[in-house]
Amino acid sequence: MEQKIKDFFFKEWLFWLSIVIFLILFVLTRRMPVITTDEWQMLFLLYMFFIAIKAIDRSGFLRFVAWKMEQGRQIGLKLLLSTYLLSTLFTNDVALLAIIPLTLSLDIEDKSTIVALEAIASNAASLLPNSTPQNLYIYWHYQLYFFEFIEAIAPFSLFFLFIIFLFPFSIDITPKEERIDFCRRQAYPGLFMFLLVVLVIVKILPLFAAFLVFFYYLLIDKRALGIDYYLLATFLLFFAISDELAYMFHDLFIHSHHLFFSSLLLSQIISNVPATLVMANFTDDWKALLWGVDVGGFGLLWGSLANLIAYKLYLRHEKKPFLLKFLAYNFAALVIGIVLFEVLKWTGLL
Repeated sequence: MEQKIKDFFFKEWLFWLSIVIFLILFVLTRRMPVITTDEWQMLFLLYMFFIAIKAIDRSGFLRFVAWKMEQGRQIGLKLLLSTYLLSTLFTNDVALLAIIPLTLSLDIEDKSTIVALEAIASNAASLLPNSTPQNLYIYWHYQLYFFEFIEAIAPFSLFFLFIIFLFPFSIDITPKEERIDFCRRQAYPGLFMFLLVVLVIVKILPLFAAFLVFFYYLLIDKRALGIDYYLLATFLLFFAISDELAYMFHDLFIHSHHLFFSSLLLSQIISNVPATLVMANFTDDWKALLWGVDVGGFGLLWGSLANLIAYKLYLRHEKKPFLLKFLAYNFAALVIGIVLFEVLKWTGLL
């Protein structure tokens, strides 16, 4: 029983840490945080998004796509491309949960290299508003247009997609013979509901249309409603924490001319999603913020949730040293991201 309690607190460490930080800030500010209408709408969309993803994942569709990508030649390249593409469409944490277990089950001489590269590919896959939680928040908070958003972040995401092609050709992998199938009866409605939420996110459909996702699975398949509610509650705590920090430090940061580096460094300290929520209260320069938190996903383990997922999945399967190699690849990606941002700013392309 005691071990189960320890495991529970360890598994949900981000939720409990958020509660502690919120309580400390509440004591310091002596005020209740203000959750805006946009932030409540964001939480609602995240909830509907998580339900649709849960339904798709339960059907086995993502594992089936990953398995299909592993068949044939140039499997190393396909692994990284499938990580990138699934992350772009279904968020990076969901993609890694589908790809990395399959990767670790393959006959790979150096699994640590490919897993580290998959983590980088997942963080770089930020082309769409729904690709990462920080993208979704920036897109919704600043009321951006779809192609306006893609134009701003495409150089970052597509440049790293190009880099992906430079690595995996020498990786020797033997695919597993075991076939993975998926339940079409569950997958197709899930994909439809996912598309519906995306259309709401990009403002083609009105917000209330997303209620269809909840009501459908409430009536048809309640198990799809069994999402990670601790993660959803953590996002609510992030909103509260960011409002408290904005209240405390508004005068200090509102005139900052180094938003990119401020958001990047803050991502290294508290992870890129809460860094986004904090910095969005101080600036209208959404492009610098977007680049800062997306590049800030590289680097330290807690730079992004994707890093932590990749690292934990690897350690669960392998006992070989991994941390130094993982950090080396991630900091190399961080430096590349910084240089790319500076070049684009210097040339006036960003």
